[in-house]
Amino acid sequence: MLATLSGQDPLYEARIFPFLLSFLRRCPPKDLPRHAESCLTAVNRDNRAAVQPLIEARAGVLKPAQAKRLKAILRRIESL
Repeated sequence: MLATLSGQDPLYEARIFPFLLSFLRRCPPKDLPRHAESCLTAVNRDNRAAVQPLIEARAGVLKPAQAKRLKAILRRIESL
């Protein structure tokens, strides 16, 4: 819900996107792929540079299936 709002309006993005980044930083590794997917609606060309390194840095501690899911998310972010 917050990710959708963040993607709707620049004013919402300015307030909500930092929270989403913080959430992705702190969530348990096993939940990262699910939460990263749900945050995709908030990612755009202007802020994707903040999300990519965060996801890449946390991908090292994941199981192979989870890492594969994150790679797919990163491809979607890169295509923006």
